Amino acid sequence: MMQQFIIVYPATFVYALLISRIRQRTIRAEMEKALAEARVKAMQAQIHPHFLFNTLNSIYSTSLQEDARKTSHLIEMFSDLLRYSIDDNDKKRDIIQEFDFITNYVNLHRTRLLADHILEYDVSLDANNCKIYAMLLLPFIENAFKYGLATNKPSKVRIDLRVKSMQLLLHIENDIQAATGKGSGIGLKNTRARLNLFYPGKFALKNEWHNNKYIVSLEIDLVND
Repeated sequence: MMQQFIIVYPATFVYALLISRIRQRTIRAEMEKALAEARVKAMQAQIHPHFLFNTLNSIYSTSLQEDARKTSHLIEMFSDLLRYSIDDNDKKRDIIQEFDFITNYVNLHRTRLLADHILEYDVSLDANNCKIYAMLLLPFIENAFKYGLATNKPSKVRIDLRVKSMQLLLHIENDIQAATGKGSGIGLKNTRARLNLFYPGKFALKNEWHNNKYIVSLEIDLVND
């Protein structure tokens, strides 16, 4: 019996230790998942208000300068944006819907461009049954308008957005204004975190300052996502 006890006791101890470690890993995985979900909710809460208030300001300015017909059209566009933005952005949307959303957002910004502002917007979609997480690209485009357009000198923003062979490519260039500094902003930091969460190992993001321009290049592999 003593020999059996000596043999069984270590085995029982090892088994109990193994079960304990498995439980710890399970609990840790559940906590990390919950934390990731909480982070996404927090990110959305931080990104959306800035976007909404900027758009409201654009519509208000236009209503003071233009006739009611154009203003009503802008309000209709904004309503579509608002409806799209308040849906559950943790889920994937059809890429066509996302492209339409971004195009409406860019067109709203066109209404507040000054005469010496230049906006180049090129979009191309060559994909079927392609989906992407909603509003994932918006912070990059939002920052280009926020930091790239000056009120006292000519400014230029260039946006290229395309999907080909299930590869999404986003390239943005904007002039660097004095107030921009070197910070990427909380929106961009949160977006990088969302990319890491939703597309781990499937994206490449590069941002740099070059010749008084801020350049963002993003590639996302949408295959089997």
